[in-house]
Amino acid sequence: MPTPSALRRVAFAGTLLAFVPLACSPGTDQQSGELRDAPDQIYTVDGWMSLESDYIPRVCTQENGNADYQALVAQAIAARTYLLRAMRDDSALGTTAKPVGNGEFFQAYSATANPGCVAATNESRGVVMTWSGELIVANYVAGALVRSDGSLGKDPTHTQHFVTINDGKSGADVTPAPRPIALPSRSDNRGCMGQNRAHHLSLNGYFAHEILEYFYGNDIEFVGLSGVEPPREPGRVCDDIPPEGACTGTLLQWCGEGEVHSFDCARTGRTCVAEAGEPGHCEETADPPTSCGNVDYEGICEGDEVVYCNDDGLLERVDCAAQNLTCGDPGVAGKECVPPIDGQCGVDDIEPQCVGTVFVRCSGDQLRSIDCASIGQACGYVKDEDGSERVDCLQVIQ
Repeated sequence: MPTPSALRRVAFAGTLLAFVPLACSPGTDQQSGELRDAPDQIYTVDGWMSLESDYIPRVCTQENGNADYQALVAQAIAARTYLLRAMRDDSALGTTAKPVGNGEFFQAYSATANPGCVAATNESRGVVMTWSGELIVANYVAGALVRSDGSLGKDPTHTQHFVTINDGKSGADVTPAPRPIALPSRSDNRGCMGQNRAHHLSLNGYFAHEILEYFYGNDIEFVGLSGVEPPREPGRVCDDIPPEGACTGTLLQWCGEGEVHSFDCARTGRTCVAEAGEPGHCEETADPPTSCGNVDYEGICEGDEVVYCNDDGLLERVDCAAQNLTCGDPGVAGKECVPPIDGQCGVDDIEPQCVGTVFVRCSGDQLRSIDCASIGQACGYVKDEDGSERVDCLQVIQ
């Protein structure tokens, strides 16, 4: 997902998530009629692309490509829904008059698609999410890392406060995605998926439809466009996967009782092996990953790098400088990438401020930030009617 900036979504590489941008444009209040048919081709800044064979698997790869398989199916459905909802609102989008962009202001796509995302896209081909007969906005962010016990870990992208938990909710009880990534008043705003939590849910037996309902509500519907008949429960179709398993890159998949199961061998530094007549399995590689030594989950700072031990006992590094950030301690889950400001929330009187395009503020003892550039805006100071001054993400006047 292009050049990193302060606000990022993370996609798994091992269990540390590599930084990727938000697919959360603010949208407008305008909602046009439903898009009845999905186009075969869309026009992007890189030219024409097949929607299902190229664009969606490449978005899946860039946005969360190393997540567990059911999370990949959920990501493909969310990415497809997000694009087609935007095309519904703007009929010029995806044409030569208005190419689909590649970056943090919309959705980002990789140069090529990985095998897991190709399989996930094929399984969910043509499937989108609707509520009350209309496509939902389908916002998603990285959210905090999730430990193996389900508790929240580091929040290197500072996006956990955007994630909505709508498991078991429906109708007016569903929590919409908050500003500034979406307008809460939109009827099609049904929440915001957290990609790290989606990965965790997939590892713990959730299927794609259950993951999506967890974030967007139990009353979303899975609809097939362009004549596609969607599976009743996306993520449970075995197709041609044999019982003994098959490898797609490092992704090991097998079929049991009509349901797809998977494990990404790369998560533990291994590779997938499936030979004829033998059960598929993960096998050690010639170059085992680096162990943690004395570094724990809380991590340490090495210059502008956060170095910490992930849940698989592997050493992970995050280059904060690549996002115009630095390594620091916001006082929540050890070392993280933080805006380069003096002081610490809960200790010093840190005023809301702009650090370049990043809007920084304290919420209790936690540092909150959003890179306004990630939603196509700029950080700036504005005066209210009473003359008081505040900091906010502001629309850039062209």
